[in-house]
Amino acid sequence: ERFPKMKLPDALKSQQERIVQAVADEAEGRGPLEELLRHPGVVAVYAVSPADVFAATPPSELIDPAPSVSGVPTPEGYQRTRVRFRDVEHMRRTASRLLAPLAQDLTPATPAVEGTLPDGWAVGAQIMEGGGAAILMQRSQ
Repeated sequence: ERFPKMKLPDALKSQQERIVQAVADEAEGRGPLEELLRHPGVVAVYAVSPADVFAATPPSELIDPAPSVSGVPTPEGYQRTRVRFRDVEHMRRTASRLLAPLAQDLTPATPAVEGTLPDGWAVGAQIMEGGGAAILMQRSQ
């Protein structure tokens, strides 16, 4: 409904709803995190690498029961999720879009930024050693 003229090849029609939602999530700025943030039971999201995205009280369909392949331990109170970023650059672009309402961006001059978004989510992002990014979001009480 957000892209009424968008037509997908027959091979992708079964995935159309998921694809359209992913495009909308990217366009609206929260990328793959939106899948977690739209669930009212999720109270916090913590992304430390493209394949290591954790959430406090995620819906069961988004929990990843597989052990970490990167060796990142699951933080206490969180569960590993199936949510993934394509790569480190995708994470950094998502962090930049998340921070846009705060009129701030992650740069070498400001490697850590935090604030509260207009919708009430508290967000913190940091450039990590090696150029990656970490993102922490918490639902306001």
